[in-house]
Amino acid sequence: MQLVFDTIGCNHCFIISGNGISQFDMELGVVSLSEVTVQITKFREFNAIGALNENAQTPDCSGMFETATGAYTDIIQTDTSMLETTWSLIDPTNLILKLDSFKELTAN
Repeated sequence: MQLVFDTIGCNHCFIISGNGISQFDMELGVVSLSEVTVQITKFREFNAIGALNENAQTPDCSGMFETATGAYTDIIQTDTSMLETTWSLIDPTNLILKLDSFKELTAN
């Protein structure tokens, strides 16, 4: 689990799917290493100014939050690998997520 927490503290972009679709940029902070939990400490609308990437396209989000289930999935890059992660919203009031699973992504 240490690989995941080496990347926490930076911003992550995610899409909220529920009554429509919205994109947000969020900052995560570690709540507990032993319980593998993080808290959403800040969030804002993603790409509010309409910036384009190096290919003159609108950047996209890798994360997805499903409001009906409280499940959050995202791909997180560490110094040594790419991880596909699944989280559960365990405290909606304080916006705390718990890591359910992760899988290292490898090239085929």
